[in-house]
Amino acid sequence: PTDWMTGEMTAVTIRFSDGAARPVKGFYITNSTYAALAMEQGDDFSKKFGGEDGNEPDWFRVSVWGMKDGLPTDTLECYLADYRFTDNAKDYIIRTWQWVEVAGLGTVDSLMFTLASSDTGMYGMNTPAYFCLDQLYIGEPADTLSVPGDPYISEVLDYTPAPGQFINAPPWGTPNATASLVGGVTGSLSLGAFGGSVVFRFDGPVLNYPGHPYGVDFTIFGNPLTHWSEPGIVSVMQDENGNGIPDDTWYELAGSDYFFSTTEKDYKVTFTNPGSEVAADVPWTDHLGNTGFIPANPVHPQSYYPDPDSFTGIDPVLYTLEGTRIRGDLAPSSAGTMNSYRRTFGYADNQVRGAAPFTIPDNPYTREVEHSGGDAFDISWAVDNEGRYVDLDRIDFVRVHTGMLSDGDWLGELSTEITGAVRVEPDTAVSGPLECIVIRDLPDTIHTQTHQLEVFVFYRGRLQPDREITWTGSIPGASVDENHVLVLPESGNLTLTAALADNPEITTTISAWVDLSGGSVSERDDSTGRSDRPAPSVYPNPATDHIRIAGAENGTVSLFSQSGNRLLLLEHCTEGETIQTGSIPAGFYLVRIHTADLITTIPLVIQ
Repeated sequence: PTDWMTGEMTAVTIRFSDGAARPVKGFYITNSTYAALAMEQGDDFSKKFGGEDGNEPDWFRVSVWGMKDGLPTDTLECYLADYRFTDNAKDYIIRTWQWVEVAGLGTVDSLMFTLASSDTGMYGMNTPAYFCLDQLYIGEPADTLSVPGDPYISEVLDYTPAPGQFINAPPWGTPNATASLVGGVTGSLSLGAFGGSVVFRFDGPVLNYPGHPYGVDFTIFGNPLTHWSEPGIVSVMQDENGNGIPDDTWYELAGSDYFFSTTEKDYKVTFTNPGSEVAADVPWTDHLGNTGFIPANPVHPQSYYPDPDSFTGIDPVLYTLEGTRIRGDLAPSSAGTMNSYRRTFGYADNQVRGAAPFTIPDNPYTREVEHSGGDAFDISWAVDNEGRYVDLDRIDFVRVHTGMLSDGDWLGELSTEITGAVRVEPDTAVSGPLECIVIRDLPDTIHTQTHQLEVFVFYRGRLQPDREITWTGSIPGASVDENHVLVLPESGNLTLTAALADNPEITTTISAWVDLSGGSVSERDDSTGRSDRPAPSVYPNPATDHIRIAGAENGTVSLFSQSGNRLLLLEHCTEGETIQTGSIPAGFYLVRIHTADLITTIPLVIQ
């Protein structure tokens, strides 16, 4: 509120009734109807945002201060309206509930809110000083947290491997190997090829506690090398019905590759028993009609199809496994080894091991091994079947499945291995960066003058909309436009670095060789003579109440849910056409654009 006599803003403070300091996860925020209409239309006291021509750079902002013992811990800003964009189509007034993550404020005993606006007068701010807040998520004080029992895995509840070179042989691939995961992090269990899985629990629940180091709640250990990652996808479950068995709802922890267009949800593979008692190629067929095989490796002479006498729950003729599949960067190196490069965060058997104590996790948002190593996970990464983040206060069961279907040549199939897992313990002395930029792998060689990048910004492992990225490249004149299209003027060795505009210390770098000797302009089929047209794009992405379609004139646009249901069909699309998304639930979707010369699929996040 504003003091009408002095024109000064008065801070609003939320204090915890017990006075104890604790972490605060976040809350939902939106504009009040009064403020939204005043900014949209103007009134007797406040202006219409953007002015009559829409070009005036107006804004309305709420600042959130973490407070402890009367002193600020940190602050963050959230814009409830922003008309400062060069492209007026990107101007917005928040009209739906938006999640604001504030765990970075640290441990606080109160939250203080202040408002500011570009529309001010002699009595202070003219914009109505109101906003709406709901569902404030707070944690327990650290000294009240008590989880009984040992922090390591206490029981393995299910082991269903896919065929693989370690299956049916000790120490990695027999039912007895599951016992090695209990009570430590030096066990040995292989999940086999894509879809092979293990389900385990700890002695007591795992709490989703924002005050854990980096906000992560448990760490899974595997046996990756610095150049060889075999990513496993992790899902979690609460024992909602209290029966002690994992028969409720699984929620995938969305890792760094979850939102890439190459990631396939609900992917299914059927493996067929080759009927051999010794190593033989195991054929597979996926639900899309693709076929292949898990290759026999002379180093491992036993049968790779799970032995029906040992794995009684697996059909002796054929069986189907399913889950999310990611595509990694798998390639031979100049030194003659195979490389399967580490994913940024959120996958098991991905980061090398560090040193004890293993209850102090590594930072999943940096590449360095700083503490225990292994792969740390935050329960807050959980998403439902439509890709919407869910808020779980604790979980009881963890499932890991091999997330790639790839052949590592002489190294055999990619198969996630697990050696143990541990709950994280609170430690206020451990801190580090909580933001990261993720870019989908470039091809080894780019042969076109334009290349569509896929890039996402994460804060504490959750997608961050509207974060500005600055780009620098080693090839003179190389640039990245607002739709993340990489433009390359000449051949050469490309090193491309992305940095957050508001926090330039957060960077990531990718590289590729550029060879434009073939003369291609873009990644599309240029037989129609239209290859000079920009690649189709969708913006803003992430979106709230609308999206715009570019580069798809006269094309067909479809919007699909993750489960494959078509939610929208737009024919004869016009350039820059707007599609309203305000009535579509928040989540992950796919936009499929079909033009005269290509079909492309673009991942879309609605928040």
